Amino acid sequence: MSNKQDGVTTTASQAIRQDGLGQAQPPHAPSPDHTPTEASRSIHPDEAVPAHWGRYLVAPRPFGEGITSEILQDLITFLEEDTDGLILDHIDLPSRTGGESHRRCPPIVVVAMPDSRAQALASNPRLIVERDQPLLHTDVPMPAALGIVEPAHAPFLADCGEINVHVVGPNAVPVEEAHIWAVGTTGTTHAVTGRDGRAQLKLSADLPATIRTLHVRPAQGYWPARIDRPFQTGTGGETTISLLSLVDTFRGFPDEPLTGWGIQAMRLDRLPASHRGSGARVALLDAGVSTSHPDLKDIVTKGRDFTTAPERDTWRIDATGRGTWCAGIIAAADNGTGITGIAPEAEIHALKLFPKGRVSDLLRALDHCTTERIDIAQINITYQMPSQLVSWKILDLATAGTVTIAPAGDTPVTLFHTAALPGVLSVGALTRSDQGLRPAPYSPIATDLHAPGTDLITTGHLGGYTAASGTALAAAHITSLAALLLTGHRQLRSHINCGTRVHHLHTLLLTASRPRHPQHTYRLPDAYTAFTDYPTEPVSRAPGY
Repeated sequence: MSNKQDGVTTTASQAIRQDGLGQAQPPHAPSPDHTPTEASRSIHPDEAVPAHWGRYLVAPRPFGEGITSEILQDLITFLEEDTDGLILDHIDLPSRTGGESHRRCPPIVVVAMPDSRAQALASNPRLIVERDQPLLHTDVPMPAALGIVEPAHAPFLADCGEINVHVVGPNAVPVEEAHIWAVGTTGTTHAVTGRDGRAQLKLSADLPATIRTLHVRPAQGYWPARIDRPFQTGTGGETTISLLSLVDTFRGFPDEPLTGWGIQAMRLDRLPASHRGSGARVALLDAGVSTSHPDLKDIVTKGRDFTTAPERDTWRIDATGRGTWCAGIIAAADNGTGITGIAPEAEIHALKLFPKGRVSDLLRALDHCTTERIDIAQINITYQMPSQLVSWKILDLATAGTVTIAPAGDTPVTLFHTAALPGVLSVGALTRSDQGLRPAPYSPIATDLHAPGTDLITTGHLGGYTAASGTALAAAHITSLAALLLTGHRQLRSHINCGTRVHHLHTLLLTASRPRHPQHTYRLPDAYTAFTDYPTEPVSRAPGY
C-alpha cells in the first residue's frame, strides 16, 4: 500500500518509520531473555514468549486510500526487524466483505513484547496498539459485586470452619452436579455436589452465621433455589436443601412438549407454523455447545474452537452450559418431546471462545462469520477494556450482511463492552411475576431491546432439561426472532444489499418493540406485529446507523 504526502509516495511501512518512532524511541537493544535468530522472523508459539512479556494487537491506523492486504506484509516486515518482540500470529482481511473501500478494521498482527515497547509503539500515530485481553464469561468480578474494593483488606480467619450442604429432590433423591454459592459478608465460596448430593464449602473470612445466602443451580431436572440466612443459629452442621423438580411442575414433561413462557410473551406462538428459520445461519460465540444432547445432535453440526487447533472438535463440549441453553432456545429439535426451539430449522454454528480465548480469537471468530456468510452472530462473551479493533470488525460484519446481537450482561450497573458497540443490538432480560413483566434485577435497563430471560426451560449441557436465567437467554429469543424475520419476512427477503438488510432488521425489531405502556422502561419485540406491520419510516434510533 502506498500513501502520498507532500508529493512523495511512501509505503505504509515507510510511513510508520517516517512518523518519528525511530527518533523518539531508539530501537531497543536485544532483550536478555531473547536472542534474535532467524526463527524470530516467523510466527512463534506461545511457549516461546518470556513470562514477563505481554500480548498485544498491533495494526496500522486506517488512513489515505483505504486498507488492502498488502499493508499486512509491510507491518509484519516492520515488526520482524524489532529484536524486542515475537510475532505470534496475524489476522488478515476476511475473504468476504463489502469491498475494500468499505473495510474499517485493518489487518492485525499479534505480538508478544515488553510493556515498555508496546507503549513506544502506541506513541506512533500511524499505529493502533491494544492489549490482547482474555475473554470473559462475565464482566462482574466477585469482590466488586460484593462491594469489596480491595480483597486484601478483607479479614482472614485461621479457623473459619466450613459449611456442609446436602441437595436433594423429591423423595430425598440426591442431586448431583449442582453448583452451590455461599455469599457472606466478606466473600463468596463455591462447590459442586457429588453423587451423594453433598458438598462442603470452606470459609476463609466468614462464619456460618454471617452467610447471607445460599444459591443452588442444578445442572438439569430441577428448579434453582435461594436460601436466605441459612445458618441463623450460628452453627454450621449440615443443611439440606430440597429442590422442586421440573417433572412435578409440568405434567407429562418431558414426554409431552412444553411451550416456554418467553414464546408466549413475544407472541411467537401466533406465527404460522411455516416460520421455522429454514436457511438462516446463526453463530453462537460462547463456550461451545453440548452436541450430545438429543435435541441438538442433528441441529448443531458445525462449529470451531478458536482457542485450540482448528481440526479439534472441542467446540462440541460446553464449558459453562450457557451455549447449550441458548442453542436450545433457538433451535432445539421439533421431535414431539421436551422443548422445541423458536427457529428449529436454523443452522447453528458453535464458535468456542471460552475459556482460554482472547480478543484476537474473537476477531478471528468474527472473520469466520463473514467468510461463512453467517446471518446472525450472538456474542455471549466480553472483555475488560474497550477495543477499537473489535468495534471496527463489528461494523465490517454489518457491511457484509451479518446481524450482531449481544446480551447486556448480568449486572444492572454496566453493559458488556460487546453489547455497547455501534451496530450491535443489546438485549436485557425480563422476568415475570403476578404484576406482569418487568426487567430482571440482574439486567441493565438501558438496552436496545428486552426479552424473556428468567426461569426458562431449555436444553442442559449434561443432558435433559434445565431452568436457566440470564441476559444471554434473552438475547437468544431476539436471535431466534431475527432468524424467522430474515427467512420469512417478505420485505426483508427483497433487500438484496446486505447492509440495507441489517439496517431494516434493526428498524423492524425496534419498531415492533415500542413500549406497550407509558410506564414501561423496556422494549419487548412483538413477533406478530413484526410480521404484520412493516414500518414505512425508520424509527429514530437504530444501532450503528
